[in-house]
Amino acid sequence: MIINFSVQNFGSIKDKQTLSFEADKSTHLEDAYIVNFGGQRILKLALIYGANASGKTTILKALDFLRDIVLEPERKKN
Repeated sequence: MIINFSVQNFGSIKDKQTLSFEADKSTHLEDAYIVNFGGQRILKLALIYGANASGKTTILKALDFLRDIVLEPERKKN
């Protein structure tokens, strides 16, 4: 389970950018979008939005790269 994901120097992203799945204190739609895990309130989903060419796709590519490293470490170790 990912709680925070940070990316830096990946593709067009130079400065550190963080995608957080930690929920705030609001209880609106608690059952639908929030799960309690180890005493933390974690969002089941996140939205990435912004202007064109702002790095949304690059963040998704970085998440995909992380997935590849975890699932196929021998192939991606270089």
